[in-house]
Amino acid sequence: MKEGFRPFIMVNGLPSISVTDNGLTFSKAAVEKLGCPAYVKLYINDNEKILAIEASEDDASPAIPFYRENNRGIVSVRWNNKDLLNYLSGLMNWDLKTRTYKVSGVFDYNENVFEFDMKGARSDIKETQNKDENTETVL
Repeated sequence: MKEGFRPFIMVNGLPSISVTDNGLTFSKAAVEKLGCPAYVKLYINDNEKILAIEASEDDASPAIPFYRENNRGIVSVRWNNKDLLNYLSGLMNWDLKTRTYKVSGVFDYNENVFEFDMKGARSDIKETQNKDENTETVL
């Protein structure tokens, strides 16, 4: 490979996470860009309000289960961990009972880490017919 170049992983859609009272869901694009790892390490920077995930080779602590192949070919990851949801909602002062939050991710190719800046979350009111009127950027 030519010096200074690196592979670029192309995926359909935007890598993001959605946070609701039912769980934290990684978009198909985020899972694929990370390489569909079976395990990841989860990091949270409280001061910067950034959530990061890094692919892990095995289940050694602090790695946690991530992607598992299924016979339907669906690429999806959802964490239903209430401790994590409570932590994030407290950190961000989010109301997960009435709102959902979507955060775009940025892939760091040098570190092979996805970072999600929670301060840039888009918020929607749950179960509304016209979400366009009820969408705001949460700072």
